[in-house]
Amino acid sequence: MPLTVQDRLYGPHTFTEPVLIELINSKPIQRMKGISQFGPPDNWCWKKGYQRFEHTVGVAILLSKLGASLETQVAGLLHDIGHTAFSHVTDFLFGDPIKEDLNDKNYFSIISTGKISQILRKYKILPTSIKNIEDFPLLKRKVPNMCADSIDYCLREMCVDGETEYAKEMLRGITNFDGKTTFTSRETATKYANQFLKMNHEGWRHWKAVTVYVLMKQMLRIAIDNNIVTHEDFSGTDQPIIDKLYNSKLPEIQTIIKKLEDQDYEPIDHPKKSRFTDPDFLQNGKLIRLSSIDLKFAQKIKEITKTWK
Repeated sequence: MPLTVQDRLYGPHTFTEPVLIELINSKPIQRMKGISQFGPPDNWCWKKGYQRFEHTVGVAILLSKLGASLETQVAGLLHDIGHTAFSHVTDFLFGDPIKEDLNDKNYFSIISTGKISQILRKYKILPTSIKNIEDFPLLKRKVPNMCADSIDYCLREMCVDGETEYAKEMLRGITNFDGKTTFTSRETATKYANQFLKMNHEGWRHWKAVTVYVLMKQMLRIAIDNNIVTHEDFSGTDQPIIDKLYNSKLPEIQTIIKKLEDQDYEPIDHPKKSRFTDPDFLQNGKLIRLSSIDLKFAQKIKEITKTWK
């Protein structure tokens, strides 16, 4: 039975491949409906967000539109399945806030065991065949290259911010060239690259985002140390942990909750991953890197890479 979803970026999309439909309906993928893409829930966040399920399904849709293989679409649908509750907030708590790679470390253990492994093997897909996400360049490429993952979360956030038509305009300028995502014009590549940098400076790497992550890290550490929250809780969704925090009697936790709700906090300096892209575009049948011909943009990239790791 085909599965039709209504997506705010791509519009209605019908999945027909049984493996994709079964994966979308599986408990591990459905779990991501309860995990915020940005990490904090909306009432603690610096801006309105969306759920990680929407992004992961969106990546699969984009890959389909780009003519990706079924195996690539499966990898796209599963690429974020290793995320814990609160997404990258837990990289501050348990991992590396510069790399933000906790999801990557969890990914293979989840797809190679339990329900996901059963579904993959049912359709003759070995978990080892999709173990390395970067084997699928349409889905994932190293910075500063663009890929379906980063395109989706950039354009999707624009939709959440009320810039849906502008996001769709950029989407129409994306194509698959020799197995890689690229733009069909310099103009669209420039718009996208500058939008991506804007989102990094004003959102993902803004002092408010950093401060909220640090405050949540502090609060969750207190909760763990006082047996209010367990490590196992993070394999679930956001809300049960949030409930435990609100129900806690510890004044330290309630103080941080109030700061987050009121957005009443001073900037906290702390390392956090910075994101940027230097896309390429097609010109006379060849790929051209934007920074190679746009000196102003090249300077922006130079500035951000001084502190980027």
